[in-house]
Amino acid sequence: MITTSGGIIETTKGYVYWDLITENEIDCIEIHNLYVDPKYRGQGFARTLLTCAIAMIKKQYPGLKIEISADPKEPEIDVTRLVKFYKSLGLFVYYQAIKK
Repeated sequence: MITTSGGIIETTKGYVYWDLITENEIDCIEIHNLYVDPKYRGQGFARTLLTCAIAMIKKQYPGLKIEISADPKEPEIDVTRLVKFYKSLGLFVYYQAIKK
């Protein structure tokens, strides 16, 4: 059985969503949606959103692994760079899209 419960940070510049995933008595946090409006990209806003989300998650769920998928919806986003960015924040990348 899988159950979920999560959180969100939304601003006019972007948002991040996450869920607590419980499957077979194993818990983890999955960040499944990070979006920054294109006019605010490259200014550190994604890092700020994720840093805030990670702090909230660690406070509410200390010790749980935080996972994220590197599967950008926009083709101009470099997947390799995205994976490095996520890992620099201590996130576990459980899926990496293959460039076409």
